[in-house]
Amino acid sequence: MTTNPVLFHYHEMLSAYLYLFSLGASWFHILYRLLNVLRVLHTSNLHRLCMASGNKVSRQSVLCGSQNIVLNGKTIIMNDCIIRGDLANVRIGRHCVVKSRSVIRPPFKKFSKGVAFFPLHIGDHVFIEEDCVVNAAQIGSYVHIGKNCVIGRRCVLKDCCKILDNTVLPPETVVPPFTVFSGCPGLFSGELPECTQELMIDVTKSYYQKFLPLTQASGFWAHTD
Repeated sequence: MTTNPVLFHYHEMLSAYLYLFSLGASWFHILYRLLNVLRVLHTSNLHRLCMASGNKVSRQSVLCGSQNIVLNGKTIIMNDCIIRGDLANVRIGRHCVVKSRSVIRPPFKKFSKGVAFFPLHIGDHVFIEEDCVVNAAQIGSYVHIGKNCVIGRRCVLKDCCKILDNTVLPPETVVPPFTVFSGCPGLFSGELPECTQELMIDVTKSYYQKFLPLTQASGFWAHTD
């Protein structure tokens, strides 16, 4: 059985700090050093997410468990967003936009012995507006979620659908392709044209191209080719 190199590294690091303690170093000093190491590891994960494929992630966002978060490229995560990769894997496709103060959280299911979290996959060309809470099981591609929406746990949003502003989808709702849902609770309220896929591609690509190539100093980890 192979050894996880990350766990091995943590074991060696902890052993070294315990040795320092035995030599008289204070717990405060050791804790300070540990926190610095964790901060560096977290920063390197953010750097990996952004520099790999042109992603742009606000330094004011919170990416919990960033090692479990995959951004497939040219995706924008804006300020005060929270992505809970510490609960389960989160994969976000290409040319997606998650606007300010939105929360992306993997779905959970209650069992007799406790609660289990499941991976969340978001497709390509998905636009999530401000102040949303997304707890879906799956979001397809070419989807637009309006402002201040709540996507209940284990919801499934198919390709080419739209959720209007201030909509609350009950748990396990399935939104079919080319439909519009609105209200509280969210119900079918209209249909989308067949050109929805092309429209969403244009919207997300245009948004990315016009997005200012901010640098680390101005608040974003950014890949600026």
